[in-house]
Amino acid sequence: MSAQTTSSVEVRPATADGSSLLRTVGPDDAFNLPLYEHHLVMDIRPSHEYSRGHMATAVSFPYPPLQTSEEERERLLIDFIHSYVKQYMRPENPS
Repeated sequence: MSAQTTSSVEVRPATADGSSLLRTVGPDDAFNLPLYEHHLVMDIRPSHEYSRGHMATAVSFPYPPLQTSEEERERLLIDFIHSYVKQYMRPENPS
């Protein structure tokens, strides 16, 4: 991942075919997400900005400081997603 001065974060490909499971989107993209699909919208702004206003379905994940290694940032992100999914998501096909 590379640091940028905007509120976007570059995401490296996460699948074998080079497509990414994660996407950086702007307000228009987020507003137009299909209602029939499942999305986890993560607001990576600092907590004080998130508390001033955010999308109703967004969860706060303040982006780790740039001094944090890439491996640590990835680990924090994956741990956060796993924790969130375990706590809030139902399995699509329970056995």
